[in-house]
Amino acid sequence: MKVRLWRGGLLLGERGKALPLTQPVNDLLGLRDEWDYAVQLDSNYGSFWPDEWMDLPADFDSTGLTDHDLADEARAAQIDRIADEIRELRRRKLPDTFLAACKQAEQGHFSVTLAGFLEQITRRPGDEPDEVPEADLPTLATWALDQALRQRPVEVRECPLCKRPWLASPEQPSPYCDRPYPGRSMSCRALKKDEHFRESQRDWRREYKRLHERRKRGTLSEADWQAWRADNNPDDWYAFDEWQRRRIPVTTATETGRGLGD
Repeated sequence: MKVRLWRGGLLLGERGKALPLTQPVNDLLGLRDEWDYAVQLDSNYGSFWPDEWMDLPADFDSTGLTDHDLADEARAAQIDRIADEIRELRRRKLPDTFLAACKQAEQGHFSVTLAGFLEQITRRPGDEPDEVPEADLPTLATWALDQALRQRPVEVRECPLCKRPWLASPEQPSPYCDRPYPGRSMSCRALKKDEHFRESQRDWRREYKRLHERRKRGTLSEADWQAWRADNNPDDWYAFDEWQRRRIPVTTATETGRGLGD
């Protein structure tokens, strides 16, 4: 399978999906024996998995099934094979092997423990893509880690949600990983972003209702109510007191034309 650097990430196959450069490493570090995790690996790597993994058993009864149904069954068969691969990689303790290698990578060193995978990579000169064996996630992760070390510093972090390690660049602001949260299809990072959005929406509704009640009681002018609504929305807002403080300019004695001795 051809693999190359692409706009700071990696491109797998001739028309494959562009991925963050450290994605294969992080997918190995966080391996879990869960259906949603296998689904994510199927989605991330697509044609990296052998076509025969989608073959249905010879005795499969397709009576009454549409082409769409058969395609779904074939994809489910491939995900089952990916789940088997996950179990085998975990049995070989490869997440631990790659975690140790990533800790060495933090110091700028490439671990000799990955030499066996490095041998599986076919290097091509110039702009030609390199090649890794299909369905060989450890070798792809080794290629990605090698390239990442050439591009930028890296650091190992623990995701606060799934508690699994992941490899980041120092400028990455989020502490949360991009892998599926345990038992969910949504990633830890997306889950936290959604949680923050819901909290913000809840606080916005609370402030909106509070100001609306003040307007009805006559303790908030119609002008202030309309001005606050015009300046604030659920995605970008300030509580009324903070909004009012920010919009009133601070006037100094010099600006009003009055000296200290007046």
